[in-house]
Amino acid sequence: MKTNFTGIAIASAIVCCLMFFSSCSSKKSTTKQSYETSAEQAKTEKDPLKTAFSSLAASYKPWTDVSMPVKLELKEPKRFSISGKASMVYGKSVYMSLRLLGMELGAIYVDTDSIYILSKMQRMAYVESLDYFSKNFGFALEDIQSLLLGQAFVPGKGALTLASQKDFRLQQGEKSGEMILNPAKTQRNVSWHFEGEYRQDSDGIAAIINALIVQPATMQPLSAVFSDQSETSAGIVASEVNMAATMSKKSLKVNVIWSLNRAEWNKGIAPSVPKVPSNYTRLTTKGLAELLKKL
Repeated sequence: MKTNFTGIAIASAIVCCLMFFSSCSSKKSTTKQSYETSAEQAKTEKDPLKTAFSSLAASYKPWTDVSMPVKLELKEPKRFSISGKASMVYGKSVYMSLRLLGMELGAIYVDTDSIYILSKMQRMAYVESLDYFSKNFGFALEDIQSLLLGQAFVPGKGALTLASQKDFRLQQGEKSGEMILNPAKTQRNVSWHFEGEYRQDSDGIAAIINALIVQPATMQPLSAVFSDQSETSAGIVASEVNMAATMSKKSLKVNVIWSLNRAEWNKGIAPSVPKVPSNYTRLTTKGLAELLKKL
């Protein structure tokens, strides 16, 4: 694969994976804080799955912004990796600068209005209104940010809160300590769920989420596997998110690897919208998909 093509190719792969996953989302709604009654609390304490859910929700902490190094690995259909710097403002923007030997090859920027993918070496740019994807897939930016950090989320509402239990049906997995979070409502022609695990320790029940599995009716299954989870200012975050999908009969696998030990949280950053030079070639959504076929 040519170096000057790599930045936008990996960017395209990531965006496609995220767009595929967003098909499981529903219309955005306002999150409300939940206050359990003593009777509800007693019921939860007797149900290990409900207790595990509450523990999971409590393991996530509110955050406003973060910046840290990121490494993107394209595993299939070709193998290549590229490093960069990522910045996210919760519910507002995601920015990734992809670099090689200190030189920026490309960038990804997503906010509540638009999606940008820029390849500086090829002078190519893809810009699309977020409404295009919202109408077709229904996702919220907070959901994508939660997915990138390996946190379970409620479609349209972002990371789980104690109020989120009503949005899921909890199910025991095949093995002891396994749990499955099935959404109470899904869009037509798609099913999805989170897979996690819980364990009993001296402090009670602790739970983590290991994967998101999406099964569209007319496509191959999609998956995001979360690994190397650790405590951060945003609560439990996965340092590696492995996304897999199939597009145009090609297996597409992309790993997002965070340097959590170098993360800076809640510093008040505000990434700006990238400017697209007038001499850049503009790609359509169809053109973006064609680039992936060349991998």
